[in-house]
Parts: sequence; structure tokens; C-alpha cells
Amino acid sequence: MTAAAEPVTFIPAAQSGLGVVLVSFSIYLANGIEDLVADIANNSRRPLASGRLSLPEARAVMWTAAAAGMVVAWCAGPMSGVCASVMLLVGLRYSVGSRAWKNRPVTAALTVGVLGACTYGAAAACGTGWPPRSLCLFGLAMSCWMALVGAFAKDFGDVAGDLLAGRRPACGSRYFQRYRVALQALVLGCGYLAVTSAWRISELRWSAITLLVAAASVAISSISCPLEGSREQLRQPYRAFMVGQYGVHLALLATLLS
Repeated sequence: MTAAAEPVTFIPAAQSGLGVVLVSFSIYLANGIEDLVADIANNSRRPLASGRLSLPEARAVMWTAAAAGMVVAWCAGPMSGVCASVMLLVGLRYSVGSRAWKNRPVTAALTVGVLGACTYGAAAACGTGWPPRSLCLFGLAMSCWMALVGAFAKDFGDVAGDLLAGRRPACGSRYFQRYRVALQALVLGCGYLAVTSAWRISELRWSAITLLVAAASVAISSISCPLEGSREQLRQPYRAFMVGQYGVHLALLATLLS
């Protein structure tokens, strides 16, 4: 028997979503502040590295967004507040300090996975209209997609700046890393589709098909990505990952609205 879905309550759900967005924004700004030297070396277009935002402005906006996000998330409910609090603590630990988790590939990937899981957890806290099994599977699959694919594909175009900032590259040659990302993407895409099919979760069918297509795109772009080249060329696998990220969520949204 399938467990009943939690009813959606609009105001707490909107509060929870806004809180998570504000906390995520503050984490992004904190990362940009700490990554400024590396981003400049990598010719990043991020606001701080490109000079569109000053450091004092970034710090002020970061703490304002963090404080506002925490207040809004806790107003949505205790579970939403806990998820937002974990996000903020883990997100800051990822970027800030001499032993920031971003400096090691394993802790960086784990951080990305935890942040993803907290995002879906905050959504579940206020009701989503989904059967719990579907929500857990989708949240787990997409958190793994971010941790095992996005977190590694992102590094392809940032090697020079990362080394300058004192980060350890992932184990193995850059050639090996491209095949590793391709394999992880394909295993995850195939595994998600296999589980949704085996469990007969119809509402996740198109999201699973979309993820498999995205995984194939990431695999192809990773394997064909040059070892040396422009930043635009080296970021193609990460762009394929992001397109897949959006596509999977849009596929699920279309299914739920149909």
C-alpha cells in the first residue's frame, strides 16, 4: 500500500522556499568572497570576480540574506528551520576557513549532496502533494546528481585557479576524471530509471528518462572535452549537467501539472 501524500499548505511552503533561496544566496555570496583570487585567475564572470560587486557590498548582502533566510525558514516550521540551519552551517564550512571543505574533492562533493538533500527536505517539511516514497527517491537521485556529477564536472574549467587557491585536485589524471564523471553520470541515470520502473512510480517516469538523456549528454561532453582549451570548452560538461538539472525538474513539474 502506498503511503498517503502530505497535503500542501501554500503559505508555509512559500515561506520554506523563500527561506531556502535566501540561505542559498548567502552561501553563494560567501563562496564568491572566499573564491575571489581563484575566480579572477579562472576569468570567472561571477559578480565579485568581474568587478560588478565590491567586497563590502557582498558581505553586507550575504549576512542580510542569511539572517532573513533563517527567520523566514523557521517561521515556516521547525523542520524547514532545521534544514535551512544545516544548509547555512554546511555551506559556510564549505567555503570559509583554512580547512574549508571545498579544498578536498570528497568533502566538496559531500557538501553539495547535503545541501541538495536539505533543499528537498525543506520542501517535504511543508507538504508537497507527493507520495513520500516518490519524494525521497527524487530527492536522493538529484542530490547524488549534484554531488557525483556536478561537483566534479565543475572543476574541469577551474583547475588553474583551484591550484592557486590551495585546493587539492581529484585523484587521478584529468583524462581519468573525464571518464569518471561520464561513468558516474551514466550509472546514476540508469539506476534512477531502473528503480522508478521496478517500483512502478509513474509520476517519476519522465524525470527518470530526462535524467538518463542528460547523463548521456554529460558523458559525451566529458569524454570529448579537451585536456587543454578555453574556459568555454572546458565547462561544456558542467553546462550539460546544468541543462539536465533544469530539464529533470521541468519534466517532473510537467508531469504533476498534467
